[in-house]
Amino acid sequence: MVSQANDDAETGQAVSIEFLMVSGETFTVQDFVDGGATDEALRRLGDNLASQLGTNQVRRFPYWEGEEFFFDAVRMDQVSAFSISLAAEEVEDEAEV
Repeated sequence: MVSQANDDAETGQAVSIEFLMVSGETFTVQDFVDGGATDEALRRLGDNLASQLGTNQVRRFPYWEGEEFFFDAVRMDQVSAFSISLAAEEVEDEAEV
């Protein structure tokens, strides 16, 4: 059994990445930005993903959502566009403040 060993200090701030595939399908994964989701950190993540578009790179996204562990993989040559935003849980927490 996999345990949830990573906490926010170890993994960074959660962001959601929505991928639009060449086929027209969309799906969303979660990733983490070290040091918080600053403009600079999100641009670096976006630039990194954009540089992999059209390549045979497989991008991996392991993450916890509540008590469930997910491991998603994306073939970057199948991605036509993507969007990065704060993870839904992070946005809800900020709205309550």
